[in-house]
Amino acid sequence: MVAAAWAHARANEPLRAGEHLALARFTVDPAHYQRPGPATTLTQWRAMGEIFRADRLAWSFVVMRDDGFWDGHLGHFDMLPTDTDPVVGGHSYRLFAHDWRAQPVVPWLAAKADVALSGTGCPEPEPAAAAGTAPRPTEPTELVVLSRPEFDAAVRDALRALRHPARPADNPLNRSRVVVADGGTLADVLARAMDALLLERGGDKRHRALTTTYLKAAPTQEAAAERLGLPFSTYRRHLTSAVERVSDILWRHELDGEPLTRP
Repeated sequence: MVAAAWAHARANEPLRAGEHLALARFTVDPAHYQRPGPATTLTQWRAMGEIFRADRLAWSFVVMRDDGFWDGHLGHFDMLPTDTDPVVGGHSYRLFAHDWRAQPVVPWLAAKADVALSGTGCPEPEPAAAAGTAPRPTEPTELVVLSRPEFDAAVRDALRALRHPARPADNPLNRSRVVVADGGTLADVLARAMDALLLERGGDKRHRALTTTYLKAAPTQEAAAERLGLPFSTYRRHLTSAVERVSDILWRHELDGEPLTRP
């Protein structure tokens, strides 16, 4: 079951450095096995409690006997059946999965609260029409989950696009956690990250290289170096270091989910 969970994560959105996955393997009531009962309910709520307080949890998985009984109930909580059905002890099981980077805990809880207040409630477990067909409830737009190389490339593209206001709309960072959690625009988030350089040793040089290149719209990098009064090799060193530091700052907030604050 663990191997199947890892395979699903790797095939869809692999874990990034510092992230982990969780697997609820044995959700069993002594009298009813994997049917509703006090132990089953307690186990499910305990698992949710662990998810709520987890640090950098990427994927969570629940293992249930694959007869469709839990599809609707777990689907209500956005634990959706995967395409894999490992066989253990002659019985077929189903992995239910949720990527908490794509739909983090806070917006997930907000969506569930809205459902509860609407009076819709949570469906009781019952056999589904077909395994893997659990309906997906209304939910906020999912976030994009980028690998570090993809993230760095998107940051570089976003910086180059600052002089062209229409272009950042196409950048995947617009649907990343670091931007969505901030509540502002991608340009706002980039500005905060650039300003954060001023608090670092030598950050003023990197900040000037960035602003001259991307905000003051120097026509070429050679022209930016000339405006700064720097040899081109020195300017390039400052600019490369600045872009790397901005990406580092944004990546840390992407993983932590904490909005950037202006210095």
